[in-house]
Amino acid sequence: MSGFVSVLAMGLLLGIKHSLEPDHVVAVSTLASENKSLKKSSLAGVVWGVGHTLTIALVGMIVFLLNIEISESVSGFFEVAVGVMIIYLGIRGVLSVFRSKPRKVSLFSPAIIGFIHGLAGSAAMIVLIVATIDTTVEAVLYLLVFGVGTVTGMMLFTVILGLPFTKFNLQVKWMNTLTLGIGFLSILFGTYYITSIYY
Repeated sequence: MSGFVSVLAMGLLLGIKHSLEPDHVVAVSTLASENKSLKKSSLAGVVWGVGHTLTIALVGMIVFLLNIEISESVSGFFEVAVGVMIIYLGIRGVLSVFRSKPRKVSLFSPAIIGFIHGLAGSAAMIVLIVATIDTTVEAVLYLLVFGVGTVTGMMLFTVILGLPFTKFNLQVKWMNTLTLGIGFLSILFGTYYITSIYY
């Protein structure tokens, strides 16, 4: 039992670390820059984490129960989808600076982003589950703990990132500069992310 507790502890730490991977950070940064409320910014991080966890849990249990593998072609397709999504978020962030009216921010966006990221990034976690866990109950517990780590890590990140947009008394021009910087970074990273899949 103590061995499985260690596995759960590792799952929690991996969840936190996983939430802070570069593609996750860049994508969610654009969401945080759109929220002018620290509460909404942190909530966006939580919703992203929940969507991400649900996808990994669903795919993970299917693979675990059916003992199947995700093909490289399927995995590559979702990786490209993540890259396209990151570019889109960057473009949306850049355009938001030039809008006369602020865009209405919905929690639907972080949920979808988390969902897609879960599809693209689930393979490594599934391999780990299959390699170390024997029973369905333990697999479910591991996925839940991993999910808690993912949600916690992303919530803390969005809170910290949201501070300049919500609590610091920055002038509008500096706010716009920060938003533009995050937007262009997202576009560049998304392009790099897609090209790195094939080169």
